[in-house]
Amino acid sequence: MTLAYRFNAFALGAQLLLFSTGMQTSVSRAAPSPAIAASPVQPVHTVRTTHWFAEIAPRHGGQLLHLRHLPSGHEVFHYPETREQFLAQPERFGVPVLFPPNRIADGRFTWRGRDYVLPVNERAPRNNHLHGIVLHEPWQIEVSPPEEAAPDHARVILSFRHDNTRATFSGYPYTFLLTITYEFSPDEVGQTTCLRNLDTHDAKIPMPFGLGFHTAFRLPPPQQTRSHLRVTAADYHWELDPVRRLPTGARIPWPEGERYQIAAGQTIDPCRPLVYHCPAITELIDGKPFRGALLDFPEQNLRLTYEVGGDFKHWFLWTPPDDSRVLCIEPMTWMVNAPNQLLPPETTGMLSLNSGDTWETATRIRLLRHRFQ
Repeated sequence: MTLAYRFNAFALGAQLLLFSTGMQTSVSRAAPSPAIAASPVQPVHTVRTTHWFAEIAPRHGGQLLHLRHLPSGHEVFHYPETREQFLAQPERFGVPVLFPPNRIADGRFTWRGRDYVLPVNERAPRNNHLHGIVLHEPWQIEVSPPEEAAPDHARVILSFRHDNTRATFSGYPYTFLLTITYEFSPDEVGQTTCLRNLDTHDAKIPMPFGLGFHTAFRLPPPQQTRSHLRVTAADYHWELDPVRRLPTGARIPWPEGERYQIAAGQTIDPCRPLVYHCPAITELIDGKPFRGALLDFPEQNLRLTYEVGGDFKHWFLWTPPDDSRVLCIEPMTWMVNAPNQLLPPETTGMLSLNSGDTWETATRIRLLRHRFQ
């Protein structure tokens, strides 16, 4: 059986969150696209169409590292300035792949009678497994560059195979193939993720899994321009333990001024870093069902849309305290520490895949001219 999601989500009538970042100044139009410097991360594979310039680092987690919209010159993702900067914290750049996403307490959980152990790579006092088992691994890559007859289109296929040759196999004993396909077209960059359970030795126990992307968008300096973030989210966020950053299970209403009222249209200007974990929902935007985030740049008349599939049931919104240029909008199929939460799977987002089965989901990014009121 193949499980798949396409962009035909239904409206749940919950909450749309609006954040405002930065201060407004007078910038009438996007500056001409500057020259593109060589990436400090090597090797990278470069893709260039008439609308997009992209760099992908297959040896470093299969990461889509750099994305520029050529007609506007807009830098979509935060990208590293040095190799050392990237290797120290790859999750701050581009589209890091998290399998599983975020944190698992003590790197341990039990599911259907089987114990799972993942490396604890977040030191005490947090003592968690963080960001999954594929982020630092090399991936295979296949590039279909633009052709003369179709200069607007390109495709990149990245794949990672987990089997008994991996150090993590003893604690997560499944053979699987994770494939990510990026499709570059004039209107969008589409991402399709396919997971195949290749396991044959123990077909009675499905493979529990979670997937997320630590998507790191680039914000302009606040003294130059302003931007607004809207996220389709529930009317509450999960309380996080202040030390370990794990959900307590408590549901916290949004603080006054951070809960977006569609009728009132109120905004906030978050001077402090964002650290929010909340359920994702599908909302009607301009009369159409939409599950994702809108990142607006009014001075440039640009709107970036980040649409995600229905299996992404949670968001983590994060800005690093030491870099105001970074905004991480992280779609996750399961909530933080999902396997250890005393909540039903329809709430946590726990998924599983039988031997021989395939699961598929999709996201897409679009950058459009938009007239703001």
